[in-house]
Amino acid sequence: MCIMHSLHSHIAFLLSIICGEIIGDIQPIPSVNVRIVGGEISDIRDIPYQVSLSYNRFHRCGAVIIDRSWCLTAAHCLLNKNELLEESLMVLKAGTNELYSKGIEHQISKMIVHPQYDSRSFDYDIALIKVMQPFNFTDKVNAVELPAQNWHPHSNTIATVSGWGKIKYSTKEISNVLRKVEVHILSPGVCNEKYPSFTPRMLCAGDLENDKGSCQGDSGGPLVSCGKLLGIVSWSVDCGMKEFPAGYTKVSKMRDWIRRETDI
Repeated sequence: MCIMHSLHSHIAFLLSIICGEIIGDIQPIPSVNVRIVGGEISDIRDIPYQVSLSYNRFHRCGAVIIDRSWCLTAAHCLLNKNELLEESLMVLKAGTNELYSKGIEHQISKMIVHPQYDSRSFDYDIALIKVMQPFNFTDKVNAVELPAQNWHPHSNTIATVSGWGKIKYSTKEISNVLRKVEVHILSPGVCNEKYPSFTPRMLCAGDLENDKGSCQGDSGGPLVSCGKLLGIVSWSVDCGMKEFPAGYTKVSKMRDWIRRETDI
């Protein structure tokens, strides 16, 4: 289940983590999560680095392949009340558009949450996952390029966010299909104005004219532009609202930490 947290006290009643959850009055059956807000169905060949992270056989979050042995995800995806979830109950599935069919499952050998992760502000919301058996790269399974340390995309850069998350916060519709949507990277000034707790380790992205973006079930997934991983889906106010762009962990700020832990 997904636990709601506060980004900042004055918007606490609106904020929702966008990791996987089972909807209250829906039975816990496969495909309990739905889709990217305002998006379209995607072919995994276009996003071969996208994987599903499941816990106890149910989709919990997205994750991103960065190497034959390593994935990135959001720190909150691996935690319950700041305690690591049981590795043996978590599985990564790669190489498929469909959440609960096809694909290649990978058992997890190691999980590393950033030591400075703050569950109240979502600062440093990033984690590494090592798989037991390396990924076999194909047209459906491959790594994304990582940015250089401290690199920052230009404001209004178009980026793609993908995942199996909800189509809107209030929906009970379910889906088994990977989706994607294009959003715009917003300037740090705009993000800081909207979110007083916004930090240099974050990006915000959305569409100021249309409701587009990520939602519950998409956390930990990729925000990519021109083949480069800009962000990891982290938090949102409601889902995909044009007034409230979603928050992402800024991967370039985490680049040195990734290198120290993985040699990548």
